[in-house]
Amino acid sequence: MNGKKRSRLCIEFGNSFFLDEFLKKTGFYPVIDAVGYGNPDTLRTIIFYYLLSQQANSHAADWHELNYTKNLFPNAAVSSQRISEALAEIGTEESKRAFFAAYYAFVRNRSRVREKVCKPGAVDLTAGSDGIDCGSDGILIDSTGLPNSAHMPITAISNHNGTVSEEIRLIYVVQQNKGFTKALKEHRWSLECRENFVTYNGRFYYIKRTEYRIGQNCDRRAHAYLGFDLTMRERQKRHLCEKMSDKHSNGHTDTPPGETC
Repeated sequence: MNGKKRSRLCIEFGNSFFLDEFLKKTGFYPVIDAVGYGNPDTLRTIIFYYLLSQQANSHAADWHELNYTKNLFPNAAVSSQRISEALAEIGTEESKRAFFAAYYAFVRNRSRVREKVCKPGAVDLTAGSDGIDCGSDGILIDSTGLPNSAHMPITAISNHNGTVSEEIRLIYVVQQNKGFTKALKEHRWSLECRENFVTYNGRFYYIKRTEYRIGQNCDRRAHAYLGFDLTMRERQKRHLCEKMSDKHSNGHTDTPPGETC
C-alpha cells in the first residue's frame, strides 16, 4: 500500500437510471434508433438531457460528464456544436418518416408487455425472456377544449392552435381495438337522428350515449357519448370552398369537372 486514497467520482444517478430502465423494459430504444443517426450514444444522450434537464445546449457536455449517462452512452459527443449538427440531421423529412413509421408500428403491434407479471398469479413461461405475452394494448390519445366556465376553479390559460383562452382541456385515452371502436362502428349510422339532436351555446350537435366494454378482457362496462358537431362540419366545408375559390382566382383548376362549391 502506498497510502494513497482511491479517487471517487460522484455522479447523478437516479433519474437517468430510471429512464434507461423504462426505455429498455418497454422496448422503445429500437424506435429511437430507427431515426438512423450515425452515433446512437449522442442521440440517446440528447434525449436524456432534454427530458431530465432544463439547461441550454452549451451545458450538455458538463451535464453528461457528471451524469449516469456517461456510463450508459460513453461515446456520446454532446458539445453545443455537435448537438446542433445532430438536431439538423434528425430533423430531415427522411428521419421523421423513419421515426414515425417505427413509432406507429410500436403502438399498433406491441404485443409483449415487458413485465414479469401481467395478471395476478401469472407465471413467466418464456424461459430466457424478460417478459410474457399479454396481448396488444395500443392506445389512442386526443384532447379538446371544454366550454369556458368562470365558476370552475380548475380552468387555466390555454394556447390551442394559436388561440389563447381560459378553458379546461379534456384528454381522451382510448384502448385501441377494444370496445369503443366497435361501439363507434355500431352506432355511427344511427347517430344523426332527431332524438339525438341538441343545441348548445349557439351550436348544433348530434349526441348519443352508448354502452360498451373495456379492460384487458372486455369485462368492464363503460359508457361513451358519441358526438357529431354540425356547426364545425359546415365551417370546414366553408373553409374548403374558400380555399378552392382562392385557387380558381389564381388560375388553378383543381376542382373535378361537374363539382362546384
